[in-house]
Amino acid sequence: MKRKISAARLWGRATPYVFLFPAMLLILFFYTYPLIQSTFMSFMNYNVLNTAMNTPAGLGNYAKVFRDGVVPLVLLNTIIWVIASLLFQFLFGFILALILWRGFPGKKIYQSVVFLPWAVAGFLIGIVFRWMYNAQFGVIGDILGKLGLMQSQVSVLSNPQTALVGPVTGLVWYGVPFFAIMILAALQSVSVEMLESADMDGAGAVTRLFRIIIPTIKPTITVTILLRVIWVFNSADIIYVMTNGGPMNASHTLATYMFQKAYTRMDFSYVSALAMLVIVFLAVYTLLYLWATKFQEAGEV
Repeated sequence: MKRKISAARLWGRATPYVFLFPAMLLILFFYTYPLIQSTFMSFMNYNVLNTAMNTPAGLGNYAKVFRDGVVPLVLLNTIIWVIASLLFQFLFGFILALILWRGFPGKKIYQSVVFLPWAVAGFLIGIVFRWMYNAQFGVIGDILGKLGLMQSQVSVLSNPQTALVGPVTGLVWYGVPFFAIMILAALQSVSVEMLESADMDGAGAVTRLFRIIIPTIKPTITVTILLRVIWVFNSADIIYVMTNGGPMNASHTLATYMFQKAYTRMDFSYVSALAMLVIVFLAVYTLLYLWATKFQEAGEV
């Protein structure tokens, strides 16, 4: 009897690990191995066309990154790309979630249409917005020209000062549903009784928003922004389709720059070194972000 109980307890303790094993195996295969391989390549002069020329490079590739005159511009573009797109994604997504939370006639139909962009591929979004910004045929170019905000026959995407505006617009359109979905789900946990009590005490809409609603959904907001920053930081498809990083690297981000270096110049060792620095940067950002937002204390009203 004791052996049966011991076996049952042992199986009970091992059950979570048994079910997690397939997922951990996939993570090790699709994430850990490429990470180890990239780390190894960053210390090599790697030639994908001739493996016999693969020789140790030490810290040469990392020194090459810091000597690259394009990297500061690309880094600045990346910061603008992340902050500008994330700001509008969160703002519009939060407003949309509040509207859908309150409800109105035809809410379900409107909700299904609004969330549709999240199901569209990034490359397709890039193609659509590239045509929309076309100076000759695009609706946005036509409107800006008629308003006198842009000269006719001049594309926003061909101007180094405005080239990044197009991809940011496309990414905002793409990312708003993500924030709306996540925040709308979190709003279901807001206490209706607490809101009614605050309303009876004379609290206004702004007070209820900042004293009850936002503190309640703060964990969701914190995690959603964190994940979205990392995704946007590493996204390259929309920029690649719309501008290909041009003109004159004006719209290149770290993701598109690494893609260009890897698959047009086949410089995988340099890209691996740059990717390692990006991983370190994002890891530091994540730790500082969670510390600054006091994630462990989030949700305490």
